[in-house]
Amino acid sequence: MKRYGSPVQNSPASLNADGEIIFEEPQPHIAQDWDFVSLKLQEYDSEVAKRQKDFDEEQTSKREIMKTRVLEWISASKETESLHKKFQDTKKCPDSGRWLFRRYSEVTDWMKEDLPPESAIWIHGSRGYGKTILASILVDELNQLKNRNHIDPESKVYYFYCQEADADHCTHLGVFKGILSQMVESNEYLIPYCADKAESGGSTTLAHVQVAQALIEAFFEYNSRQYVVIDGLNECETSKEMREIATFFMKQVSKCDTDFKQGQLRLLFMSQMIPEIEKDHIMPEEDGRIQLKSTDNAEDIRAYVKERIPEFSLPRSTRGGFNLSGADKDQILSIICGRSEEMFLYAHLAIEYLLQQPTKEMLLMKAKGEMLPQKLKDIYEKLLGAVRDELLQLEEGEEHWKLAKLLLGWLVCAKRPLRWNEMQAILSYVPEEQRVDFDNRMLRQAAEKYLGSLVYILDGGHIRIVHSTARRYVKIVIDY
Repeated sequence: MKRYGSPVQNSPASLNADGEIIFEEPQPHIAQDWDFVSLKLQEYDSEVAKRQKDFDEEQTSKREIMKTRVLEWISASKETESLHKKFQDTKKCPDSGRWLFRRYSEVTDWMKEDLPPESAIWIHGSRGYGKTILASILVDELNQLKNRNHIDPESKVYYFYCQEADADHCTHLGVFKGILSQMVESNEYLIPYCADKAESGGSTTLAHVQVAQALIEAFFEYNSRQYVVIDGLNECETSKEMREIATFFMKQVSKCDTDFKQGQLRLLFMSQMIPEIEKDHIMPEEDGRIQLKSTDNAEDIRAYVKERIPEFSLPRSTRGGFNLSGADKDQILSIICGRSEEMFLYAHLAIEYLLQQPTKEMLLMKAKGEMLPQKLKDIYEKLLGAVRDELLQLEEGEEHWKLAKLLLGWLVCAKRPLRWNEMQAILSYVPEEQRVDFDNRMLRQAAEKYLGSLVYILDGGHIRIVHSTARRYVKIVIDY
């Protein structure tokens, strides 16, 4: 090889008297040629690396664009993660719900065993038990086990919270879309397949149950292990919706157990007892069914109430904190835990009710004997009454109370959760002029001022009724 007329060759060599090879000093122009070749090789390597990097970045960008389009097409509820975070925060105590793994080997085996005795489990308990919090704890535990390599680190965990009166969370299509959206987020290899389905579907959003089911089935077959946790099946719109959801997922479990490997797909339902579904023998039976006991969550309820007792000493919006003695705190703890029985919801609402008492004397009086409401219906009425009494103290109090009932009515009757800014926009609408007058007509107080403890607000501003059981009681009051 020559470069600019100079030969590139090995350095001259000769043998000495002992037969050893002696290399002669290379000529300067030959050394320069090697330097030039080395430089060009480095430049070539750099160019190859750059082009490879550019190609990888381009492919990553294309995949992200494709994923975004697929997710937009699926158009699942955006609130699933916000709901999960809300339920995590509600837990309060880090050890809450851990008894589920200690007392029920069926759950532990379902999570950890390579070949679980039951691939599908149904955990059911009474209303207000705290089952949704348990479901969120289960999801977190699965993710922690995966991160610690206690289960296959390639496992996929999908979850969904059914919510009454929310079209995105109470229909079988809503559930399928919610699970499918999580699958797309965590499995990039099947995104092109989903994109093909989206492009050939002829619609801007996923509207056909059969298409959603086919895509979910493809993910189930592709992954070596996946967990699906569905909470609140009983909150679906109709028994037909519940039946569609249960039937599809149970069939997928049977198929994976038979055609691939037992435990490749693991399904867990958390709900109240559903007689209309139970009689059809769709749900897991015998060893796959767990009835939560009234004593299971007693310590959790006690720990929760104890964790919230200090709130009585903190100032609230309309009053200062209470100076409670140790005996006062023990009395509050005892009465709430005694009345709660197995109902986590009762404990939460009772605390909210007592926190709204205007004086220490009234607080301690309510925390005695028969003064604390015993039924959920009575507590809901008291909480609404507290909102009403506080609003009536304001100037033009009756008008404020009418607004509160109007806002609660919208929340109860709306087909989807509303945001506070949406409710403000409705209030600010001037129909005669067909315009929105925020400046003059919007409310200046926060949502809690008008809605009290009967609602909670998710990240993003969505407002939800505190529990499905509250809806019917709120309806009675606003219709009155």
